[in-house]
Amino acid sequence: MLLPLVMIGCGGTTKTVDNRCLDCGPGGMNEPFVREKETHDLLCKRVQLHAEAGCSPFDQMDPALMTGDCGAVASFQLAGMDQCLLETGCDALQQCFVKTRAADAPPPYRGPVRTCALPKQHPDLVLPAGFSHDEIVKSYGYADRTYADSPSTKDRPIEVCGFPAAGSWLARMTCADGSHPLPTRNDAERARVGNVGEGGRCGRIIDQYTIECPEKSYDIFIDAYRCQH
Repeated sequence: MLLPLVMIGCGGTTKTVDNRCLDCGPGGMNEPFVREKETHDLLCKRVQLHAEAGCSPFDQMDPALMTGDCGAVASFQLAGMDQCLLETGCDALQQCFVKTRAADAPPPYRGPVRTCALPKQHPDLVLPAGFSHDEIVKSYGYADRTYADSPSTKDRPIEVCGFPAAGSWLARMTCADGSHPLPTRNDAERARVGNVGEGGRCGRIIDQYTIECPEKSYDIFIDAYRCQH
């Protein structure tokens, strides 16, 4: 794990601190726990090195995504590919991407989470909102079996954690006749229309997909920024 737990002694007691949590730093939301920052800075440096080496897709990425808040790091964490950033050399990097995409189950999200309620344009809106296990299993669309089970909109999207999980949800669902228009989670990308801006319960970016079934065409809206803390 890139983000271990640490034990802190205080007044004779021991407290477990999860370095993904919102208020671990003395400054709360605006000062994440130091190990979270160290991990973020390490992954950001790896992104920059891959860009300098001419490795795809970093060589064509907007430089602004690799400096400052380094938004590219959050994107790769949500894609379950953050471990690939640690590879040395373009060939090893691409092989890691291929292996990760081909995995039977989506890799777990291992990045930081933030509170659901953040102000508009807050820099941490690029990070998922964190919830307990009990809250996650109540996510909209969690137990669905067909595309018709939970009609979704920008304001009430299907809720999952990470882009691979979005693909898995879309591949798991069926049309009314039981058919699978998207056989695997990797097929989901061809159904993606694009993002429709901020929405859902936590104001994160919402992606729209269009699924063609015999009975009708479904517009599916997915919030991939709802993760367990």
